[in-house]
This record gives sequence, structure tokens and C-alpha cells, in this order.
Amino acid sequence: MKVYEKDRVFQRATKVGWMAAQGSQITISGIDFAFCPVRRNKSLTIDVFEVSSGTLTASVPIDIVDIYICGARDTAIEFYKDEIAPAIIFKINHFGIDEMKSEIERMKKQMISDFGERPKIVDLEEENNEI
Repeated sequence: MKVYEKDRVFQRATKVGWMAAQGSQITISGIDFAFCPVRRNKSLTIDVFEVSSGTLTASVPIDIVDIYICGARDTAIEFYKDEIAPAIIFKINHFGIDEMKSEIERMKKQMISDFGERPKIVDLEEENNEI
């Protein structure tokens, strides 16, 4: 498991096109995933999607204690590794790495066909410097 040092703005695949989401990149079994906190009404989830295709892999609701714990990047990363990554590893093992990679490629081609090339992924520090 590899954790990237900088948070980034990723592009998630949705039914209406590419949508920006901010989070942390973690590589699991050679596949890059974005772990992004998403607020929905009064709740918070961690959406995990594959980086190149934007394909949602998991959406994990977290409670108020977890929100407090995830207040700092280092503790959020530890939470992702300890609490959420095992579910991703389970899915990879369940479906098989080749099947996962095949589905990622299929979804990537579909999104490009429907909505064009994925917008650039940007490091948050770079984005903040451009302002």
C-alpha cells in the first residue's frame, strides 16, 4: 500500500460527467484509488474511486467520532488504511485483480466516449499557488 504525500483534486465518473472531488491517493494492489470525504445532507461518507476511470469502488458512511478523527490529514490517512482499505482489498481479492483492471478499462473507455477525456488531476498545493 502506497500513500501519496499530497492531497489532490481528482475527477470522479458520474452519470452527468466528470466531477471534481478532493482527497488522498492510495495505491492498493497496483491500482490507484482516491479516498474523498463527501458531505451528503447532514452525513459524511468516504467515497473511494479508481483514479484513472473515476469508477466508484466503495462509499463508506462515517460517524461523528470518525469525522473528528479525520480532522488532520495524517489521522485521516491512518483511518483510511485501517478502516476502509481492508474493504477495497476484500473486493480486489473477491473479484480478482485481472477482473478489476478489466472493469476499470471498460469504465474509462465508456466515460471518455460519453464525456470526453478526464480533466487533469491537480495537486492541491499547485492549485492553491495558482490562485
